[in-house]
Amino acid sequence: MIIESKQNPLIKQLKKCREKSGRDQYGMFLVEGTRLTFHAIKSGIHLKHLLCTPEYLEENRKLLDGLNFQLVSENVLKELCDTQHPQGIAAAVQKPDTNFENLEVRDSCFYIFCDEVRDPGNMGTIIRTAEAAGANGIVLPKGCVDIFGQKVVRSTMGSIFTMPVYLCDDKKSCLTSLQEQGCEILAAHLKGKNLYQYSFAEKSVIVIGNEANGVTGEVLSLCNNMISIPMMERVESLNAAVSLGIIAYERFRQKNIKIGEM
Repeated sequence: MIIESKQNPLIKQLKKCREKSGRDQYGMFLVEGTRLTFHAIKSGIHLKHLLCTPEYLEENRKLLDGLNFQLVSENVLKELCDTQHPQGIAAAVQKPDTNFENLEVRDSCFYIFCDEVRDPGNMGTIIRTAEAAGANGIVLPKGCVDIFGQKVVRSTMGSIFTMPVYLCDDKKSCLTSLQEQGCEILAAHLKGKNLYQYSFAEKSVIVIGNEANGVTGEVLSLCNNMISIPMMERVESLNAAVSLGIIAYERFRQKNIKIGEM
């Protein structure tokens, strides 16, 4: 059976997941396109619903072999997708456990703490870059963009399924907990120490601030140190995701992390 009505109960439920309130209510988020959908499947993520158009089925029968899916019309699929030209396949994916209490600090570890990062593209790139640079997880207090929004999910290029993310309500309690477990909290800040003259601790937490205002005063007061990226004088600042990439890879270099040993 092909679902052709936008008023179908399943479609109405899934459409609500385009908003944070719906994602929280039903415990799932939407992914679209072949790459992300099958990245989720290969990562062992539970797909609550898999939808595709008859045209997609006709062209990708082998790809869908053995999977449970629901056929929907192209117009119905467009109702759920965020891109202008959907690829004919989308899925509702179960949200992972993001409880901060489950974060385990290891003898040698590296976490990212995002302080009011609100741009979806930045957040997605931060998640993807953090995974590439060997981070153990990302901590997101209130005030950050919802990482399960469709633009963030697309920007992660699949890292949303494999990079642990921990949500917390209170910035102070989160950072204090990490410090008590031996982590050094480092804020990316224009007045910080030169990144390339800084030696990272075995347990590091890098704080990346808001795109416009940087790290908040509340969080700065809780940090052990500040580090800065050397720049030409005429440049005031760097994009949040770019800053994270530069800092994370300097730590990567210092710790001599070999890709084959990760």
